[in-house]
Order: sequence, then C-alpha cells, then structure tokens
Amino acid sequence: MMNSGLRRLLSGAVALMLLGCSSALADTATVTARKLILREKASSTSDALQTLPKGTKLEVLGKSGSWYKVTYGKYTGYVYKTYVSVTKTASSSSSSSSATRLEKGSTGSAVKDLQTKLKKLGYYDAYVDGDYGDTTVAAVKAFQKKYNLTADGIAGKETLKKLDSVYENANNDKDDDSLRMGDSGSAVKDLQTKLKKLGYYSGTVDSTFGSGTYAAVRAFQKKYNLTADGVAGSETLKKLDSAYKNANSDKDDDSLRMGDSGSAVKDLQTKLKKLGYYDGTVDSTFGSGTYAAVKAFQKKYNLTADGVAGSETLKKLDSAYKNADSDKDDDSLRKGATGSAVKDLQTKLKKLGFYNAYVDGSYGDTTVAAVKAFQKKYNLTADGVAGSETLKKLDSAYKNADSDKDDDSLRKGATGSAVKDLQTKLKKLGFYNASIDGDYGDTTVAAVKAFQKKYNLTADGVAGSETLKKLDTAYKNADSNTSTDDDSLRKGATGTAVKTLQTNLKKLGFYTAYVDGSFGSTTERAVKAFQKKYGLTADGVAGSATLKKIESAVASASSGKITTERLDWFNGGKYVIPNGAVFQIKDVSTGLIFSARRQSGGNHMDAEPLTAEDTAILKKINGGTFSWRRRAVLVKYNGHVYAASIYSEPHGTNTILDNNFDGQFCLHFYGSKTHGTDRVDADHQKCVEQAMKATW
Repeated sequence: MMNSGLRRLLSGAVALMLLGCSSALADTATVTARKLILREKASSTSDALQTLPKGTKLEVLGKSGSWYKVTYGKYTGYVYKTYVSVTKTASSSSSSSSATRLEKGSTGSAVKDLQTKLKKLGYYDAYVDGDYGDTTVAAVKAFQKKYNLTADGIAGKETLKKLDSVYENANNDKDDDSLRMGDSGSAVKDLQTKLKKLGYYSGTVDSTFGSGTYAAVRAFQKKYNLTADGVAGSETLKKLDSAYKNANSDKDDDSLRMGDSGSAVKDLQTKLKKLGYYDGTVDSTFGSGTYAAVKAFQKKYNLTADGVAGSETLKKLDSAYKNADSDKDDDSLRKGATGSAVKDLQTKLKKLGFYNAYVDGSYGDTTVAAVKAFQKKYNLTADGVAGSETLKKLDSAYKNADSDKDDDSLRKGATGSAVKDLQTKLKKLGFYNASIDGDYGDTTVAAVKAFQKKYNLTADGVAGSETLKKLDTAYKNADSNTSTDDDSLRKGATGTAVKTLQTNLKKLGFYTAYVDGSFGSTTERAVKAFQKKYGLTADGVAGSATLKKIESAVASASSGKITTERLDWFNGGKYVIPNGAVFQIKDVSTGLIFSARRQSGGNHMDAEPLTAEDTAILKKINGGTFSWRRRAVLVKYNGHVYAASIYSEPHGTNTILDNNFDGQFCLHFYGSKTHGTDRVDADHQKCVEQAMKATW
C-alpha cells in the first residue's frame, strides 16, 4: 500500500503537470508599439486601465474583432491587435491542410477542407463533397484573382498559405452576433425578414445565409456607406435594426411596400402603368416589378427613391395621373388608334430613327415603344401616348431634322459609295465590325451611335456634317499616329514583330498562349488588357504608344523598377488594397516616402500614417504643416505601384493612437469620388494623371 507521503508527492507532481499543460494552451502577446493602452472594453473610446510600455508580455484570452482580450497582472482588458505580436503555442496553432498542391481531379479530406474555407469566405457556394471539380477550380481562381495570385485554379503552396491566413483572419474578426455565408438559423431568418421588408432581399425567407442573402447584405451596406463585405457584423446589424424600426414607424395606413396586396396596390399599378413606369400585370400584388416602377417614378419627381409608396409618393402619383388625363385632347393618339394621323406619326418617328417597322397606320405595341423612346429622349412623360405636347415636340424635331439635312448627311436606308466610305472609316476605328456593303442598316446605325457617344456628339445614328467631319479627323489621326507606321500591329498581322509583341506580353503576364507570330483574337485581348491597365485607348491595336509602353514595362520589370499603374477605383480598384493593409506612399515632387495603413473608405480611400515618424515625413512633404492642397503621389503595395492624389489635412476618426495624427487623410485614385458631394474631383484626377508619368 502506498504511504501518505508518497501519495502527496505524486499528487503534487500531477498538479504541476496539469498546470503546465493548462498554461501552455494560452498564447503570449508582446507589445510592439512605444506605448499601448489596455482598455476596459474592445473600443477606442472605452476607459483606459493601464498604459503598457513596449515589450510588455500579455496573456491572450480571446479575440473580438480588431482587439485581443488579454490579462496583465491583476487587469483583464483589451488591446488593439495591430500593436502586439502574438506567439502561438503548438496546441493553439493550426494549418488548413497538410497538402502542398491540390488541383482538378484531387479528392479527399484536404479538398473538403479547401472547399469549406472557400465557402466560408464566399467564393464557393456548392456542396462540400471533397471532389476537386470545375466549381472548385472556379472558386480557387476567384480567390487567387482577389489576392493577386496566379489565377490558374490550382491550390498550390502559396494559395493554400494565403487561404489559411485569410480564413484565420475572418474567424478572428467574427463576433457572436455576426452572420455570414453558410450560417443558418433564427438569426438568419430575422436578417432575411428585415432585408426583405426594406426591399433588399427578394428570395425565400429560409433561414439559410446563401448567395441571395449575401447580395442583399452587400446592397444594404452600400446604401448606408458601410464596408460592403456581405458579412452582417455588429455595425451592419445595428444599422439594419435602426432602418427597420424607422421603416415601421414611418408606415401609415396609406403607404404601400413590397409584399402588400389588395385593391390599393391594384390602383397603384394601374396609375404607374398609365404613366409608363410599370409594364407588368396589374395583379394587386406589390412585387419586385412594382417596387422598381415606384423607384423609377420617385426618381423622376425627385422623391426619396426607396420603392415605398408612402403618402408623399401617392400624392404626387395622383397629381401626375390626373394631369395625364386632363392633358388628353382630340389630337392625342394612343394604343388602338388607326388611320392617317397614326401613319403620319409613324413616318416621322421612322425618319428620326425611333420606329423601324412598317408604316401601317395601326397604333400597336411597336408604335407605343417608339413613342416612349422619343418621349424619354426629349424628357417628356414616357407613357407611350402621343398627346399634344409629344406631337408638338415631334413636329419640331422632324422639321429640324429636315432643315439640318445636307447633301453629305447619311442615315438609315442610304446606300452607295458614301456609305461604304463611312463603314470603312468606322471599321478602321473599331466601331463597325460587319461587312462593308454600302448599305446603311441597323449595324451601321449602331456603329455611328457608338462613334457619336465616344466623341460627345448627338447619338442619333445619323451621319450628319458634324459627325462626318469628326470621323474624318479621327480617321486621319489614327492613320498618322498608329495605323500607317511600320511599328503598328493589329489583328491579322503576322511575323517576327508579332512574335516579339507576344513574347513581351507574356513576360508581363497578359498573354498566356503559344508565341506563334500570328495576331489573332487572343493577342488582341492581351493588348486590350495591357492598354486598360496602363490607361491607353483599349482598341486592341498595338500602335506606337502601346508598343512604347510595353517596351518600357518590360524594361522596368527586367531592371527591377516597377511601372506605375492606373487603379480604376469603381472597377475593382477599391478592393486591391484592403482595409487594415499597410503600404508606402511616395510624394512625386519631393521624393519623400512614408508608410500608411488603410482605415476605410467607399468613394475613395481613407488612411492614416503608420507611426509618428511617418506623420513627420508627411508634414515635411507639405512644408512643415498639413494641407488640403492636392499632391501627386505613388502608392506601393504588394509589388505594384499605383498613381494617386493626396491631401494631408487630418479629419474624421483615427484608429492609430500614437502616430501624432488626429484623424485620417484621403487618397484618391482614377475615377474615385468625394464622400460629401459624391463626385469625381477634377483636381485630384489631374494629380493622378501627373503621378501616372512618374516612377517609383
């Protein structure tokens, strides 16, 4: 029998072992900032418990969004994740997969793990079956494109590593209230119900967070200037509750909205149909078609375009409907009318390019559509009824068209050598891609309209004197600048020059096919992609400007220099540098460089200097002060350099508390807008263009 002393000794040893195991499970955080505030709650406005100097060791208890919950001595609180370095224990760290390469045809648990993570992040919406098929390939490609990896659909070592990182961050940021793709249950049902009530969700309330719910959440977030990531986090849910309560409190007995039905909805649909806003069935049910019609009506009359027919909207609708009825006189023509007056109407509409059917004197659906198109063009009520105002405007437009017509003007129905010349020039400029047959038909009309839109002319499809003059100028310029020099290459060209072009495009990652010296559709697409990226005219023709830029880009790539790129903000550019990312900024004029971190921003980027030293450099760039004056800068991130414009005056909120910069500054890229006026700022865009000419 074991004596009591030995039992006590063994018990103590076991306790020490258990204590050691327990403590080994906790991660350790080290403060990396000069000083860091330990706060009572996970908020920058929460009470401060202690100020922690650099190097302080903390025990990590958990995570809450951008904060770690930690213990320090007798204190338990929160620190901002950016300013600590966490050392993970073996038991707390994990890897997404032991596989180093997964591709089409792979199967098993590693593929299941891959699909699960992609699904959680919103890239994969199919069944997690462990089978690496086409759907998985597409999801991997989408993920790779998002994070600037080679988009080959193969989950190699680099892709798997990035996936693990993004997945871990997504889990770290998730709090108890957040809802995202793949979630289900009563909370999702409540989310769908509220989104449906507010008109953002039109699917079935099925308690499952799928692609439809994801799209609805993003639409709601965009509307309220939240980060449009499709994740219903605490901020989104709070705003949704507020909007939902306001919608319910604002609803009176007369208001009609999505989901309502009955005679009041029938009356609403009837009036909207009469005024040309609703073209569905009058079925007494307020669905997506009625919602769209109400929004269109509200936009027309400068009302809040929320798709809800409240008292103000209904009042305006009644007024417009009565006016439409009172405006009807003996001269008005509408659906069902026949006779010479209708023939005259059709003839004039045809002459002006709005009607392209047979002039039969019968007012049918085609005539209604033509009248509506004419009314929209001239800002009349688009109800398809040719009332006195419409007929008066039609007569005026018809007379002007006749008086403006000269011997050189060409329009639909014209034939001959002049039309052939027109088609030849349009084809050379890339607006016309059909046969040059000398017949001015619908395809030629469309090509002329496209040309007119490009050069800010009246897009009526008629090649009048002004259009022909502009076409001649553009054609001559194209000949002098690109198409007639020895270096210009286009579809159909062959030879060593094309081989060189393909080789260079391949080096730069735009061309992935065989270098065969034949300029086909694949080469044309590669040239267009390059031109778009570098702010050139994307016509697929490798003219002197394009070839020069390609050679420059190849030379820069070979020498280690980075070519400056145009970041098109509203065509995917806003997602290239994510929130929280750290990047470098170089002032074009002074050459000074500092580091910054993206904080937020929808219309443009809001960022902060990373440290107090970076703030000092920013201040030095502006002559020792902060300024609202725009400056041309280069932004370097993830191996790319982008042209941008900055003004350095601090404003708004800040998340970095020890950088001596009380707020944020704005970075504008190509096509970005101001937050306040929601417009593209010309001065910022000038700076962006200036930066395009600079190099890092």
